[in-house]
This record gives sequence, structure tokens and C-alpha cells, in this order.
Amino acid sequence: MHRLLDTTPLENLIQQYVERLKMGQPVDSTIRLTPFFAKSLMGHMLKAWGLPPKRYLQRLPRAGHLDLVCGMNPVYFFCNGRKDFIRSLVLDDDDDDFITEESDRLKNQASSVFPTEQWQIVDQSAGGYALINNGCPKNPVRVGDLVGMQNPADQPGNWFLGVVRWLMIGKNKIYKIGIQNLATSARAGAVSACGESKLDREYRRALIISNNGNATDISIITDKGMYVSGRELEMEFDGKRMIMKAGDLLEATVGFEYFKCTPD
Repeated sequence: MHRLLDTTPLENLIQQYVERLKMGQPVDSTIRLTPFFAKSLMGHMLKAWGLPPKRYLQRLPRAGHLDLVCGMNPVYFFCNGRKDFIRSLVLDDDDDDFITEESDRLKNQASSVFPTEQWQIVDQSAGGYALINNGCPKNPVRVGDLVGMQNPADQPGNWFLGVVRWLMIGKNKIYKIGIQNLATSARAGAVSACGESKLDREYRRALIISNNGNATDISIITDKGMYVSGRELEMEFDGKRMIMKAGDLLEATVGFEYFKCTPD
């Protein structure tokens, strides 16, 4: 026997709060947040407690394998041409200069720290894959993890991105996962918040995704805690530094945030 939790009433209540915030009305006297942060919180709650997505795309059986890495740091490493992130820190609040910290030991050992693992394809649709690993995976995998995938037959470095939607562990530690595609490619960069605390201004890993081939219509994937709707961000990629504003939240999981950005 299994207990089922129906979150539909909670979703409906959150949606009512969101509509009130859009009309400039107070949400609830017990919620002591500014409208700006209340709207961000409600957005995250809708993502977490909303109705699960329905499958509209037929999955077809397929043979083959995919090389897989899980987590923001390993995915960034391979999308960055097997180079680890160089961490930039603001010296002080009144200085625009930066220092960088790079661990030679980590850089030299990154390929062993972030090993790829081969998974067998069970089936595929236009929206994603079902994969199986007949032994206990060496690299931990969780629902909500960002994953990088590469077809062993493709050119090295051609990584595409997805997110783990479900995980099943069968007898003899056989792992099966469902992955939804997020992007066919991504460029490695960095992102920080503008004009806030020194901690917020520290650069973090960012994966830059161009939408429809438009250089100014972009989305980014980065670590948890960066997204606030309307937040001013400084981004670095392709040797350029840009000021952007956080737009719509596309995805928020235990491992990453994925949101649109517009030029500020």
C-alpha cells in the first residue's frame, strides 16, 4: 500500500497568491516578505509543487550508449573543453579589479575527478531518453541532477544537456533513469550578481545557452541561489563581459537553476 499526496489544492492556492502579487495586492499578513521576494518564492513553489508534466512525445526503443556526467561541476568541466572553472573574487567593494584562484592540482587531476560513465539507451523520444546502468553507477545520480551527455560516435566535446526526471533502482542494483533534454549545446562562462554583497558578487559557473541563434536572447544554467526575478547580473563568456537581467525561471531543482536573461 502506498500513500499519495494530492498537491493540487496547494498549487491552486499558490497560483492565487501569484495573481494577487501581479495585481499589486498583498498576499497574506502572515507572509512577511517584500512583493519582490514573495513573487520569486511563489515561482519556486509552483515549480516544486505544481502538476507533473504529461508525456506528449512517444518513446521508441533504441540501441546504443551515451557517455554521461552528472552535476554542475562535471558538466561545466566537459562543456569548457575539459578545463576547470577559474574562480574570480572581487577584492573590495570600491575596486573593480579581480583576482583569480586556480588549483593546479585540481586542474591536472580534473579528468580523473570528473570521469564519464557509459549508460545503455533503452528508448528515446524527441524530448529525452531512458537509460540503464547494469551495475551500481560510480558517479552518484539524483532526480533533479543536471547531466551532460555525449554520443561516443560523435566528435569529442559535443555535449548536450538534460535533467534527471526519474530514477528507479531494481534488483542487483540495476539503475534506470529518465532524462529530459534541456539544450543541444552550451558555452561555459561565469555569472555574478551586481551591486550586492561580496559573496553575491563572487563569480560562479554558468552554462550559456543561445535561444534561436540570437546572441542577446540567452538562458543560463548556474548553481542554486543565483536566481531572483529582475536581478541585475554580470556575465562573462566568449571573452566578453555583459550586464544582463534575470528573466523567467525555466527550471529550479536540487542541483541548479535555469532561467532566461535579457540585456539590461
